[in-house]
Amino acid sequence: MTEVYQFKAALSEHSYQSETYSYIIMTSEWSYVDLDVLNFGHLIDLVNATHSGAVYVANKQKFFDKFEIEIGENVGLGGENVGGAWYRV
Repeated sequence: MTEVYQFKAALSEHSYQSETYSYIIMTSEWSYVDLDVLNFGHLIDLVNATHSGAVYVANKQKFFDKFEIEIGENVGLGGENVGGAWYRV
């Protein structure tokens, strides 16, 4: 099933291009992105950009829940501190 999310860039545009799917996340309007057609590396980049505030997502919690990502000060056993943020996947 296709899942489309709305994204908007905070300060500068973010883009993705492939042979089958391309988009630009702009600062002035919400862009619709189908996450199911992106490759893994770009998904990680998009999650990082969203977490850092470089890109806004219309429903951040639903976006993180899709990938079962927990981000916080301390997520307990099994968490790993990467760059000052705790991640458990």
